[in-house]
Amino acid sequence: MNVAKMIHEYVMDVEYNLIVIGIPKSIDNDVVGTDHSPGYGSSAKFLATSIIDVDMDMGSYPESNGVTIIETMGRNSGWLAGACSLAEDYLTENSQLLIYIPEVAFDFVKCVDKLEKANREKRNTILVVAEGIRKKNGELVNTYTEYDFLGRPKLGGVSSYLKDMIENETGIKTRYMTSSVWQRSSMTLASKTDVEEAYHLGIHAVRLANLNQTGIMVGLKRDPHEVDYHISYETIQLKEVAEKEKIIPTEWYNVEENIMTLDFKDYAFPMIKGEIVLPMKNGLPIYQRVI
Repeated sequence: MNVAKMIHEYVMDVEYNLIVIGIPKSIDNDVVGTDHSPGYGSSAKFLATSIIDVDMDMGSYPESNGVTIIETMGRNSGWLAGACSLAEDYLTENSQLLIYIPEVAFDFVKCVDKLEKANREKRNTILVVAEGIRKKNGELVNTYTEYDFLGRPKLGGVSSYLKDMIENETGIKTRYMTSSVWQRSSMTLASKTDVEEAYHLGIHAVRLANLNQTGIMVGLKRDPHEVDYHISYETIQLKEVAEKEKIIPTEWYNVEENIMTLDFKDYAFPMIKGEIVLPMKNGLPIYQRVI
């Protein structure tokens, strides 16, 4: 959105006739000026389903008291990690789910206490971490990192780092998994709600362009007064959203239990509803490409 803002300001300065409209799309769900970003609902559905699958796999072992670390994207915001909480009520009684997000400092000592307690009780732990989780001093948990050309740390790898830390500290058998690009590219678990909202948001942007609206971003607005989930479309100036980042409200995170609250789940659940039927050939999906 900052690039869109810069383009808009430039063409205004040189008096060049160009319509500039930003359309949010981010699985990270960190764009401000919109209730949520297209892409997030489908990624949330994918991750929550992955947690259920992992839980089923862990429960198949005779000795069910290990730790599986799941790493999600999320540099400064934990929306994707938080989405894993949607699977909480679908897990077996023999599993505990712990979620750690960048908005709240990661306490390794307290985390280990919970892992050891579950291990003694012969229970599994699914440990979800956003790639950007930080210590109390603000440093990244995974300090072994490189930097990109903008001076930002290249994230990823916190799950493997924690695996070694946990095994060295406790001796508990631990494995790690990264959802990697699948969390943003898999269409087999796409949310119908998400797909339809993205489509109509694009239509709304084109209509505004035909009305010569420019220098704006289109966004989704949730009606808080409706009992059922209802979205309308709104506009906001690009200068109001550029270089800003939406993070999870801290009151949506239970610091003691390291899990998301009911308010977060009420926010996220409507976005993952509905399924998309993909065209198939020889048992595999056929993806359509515009470009």
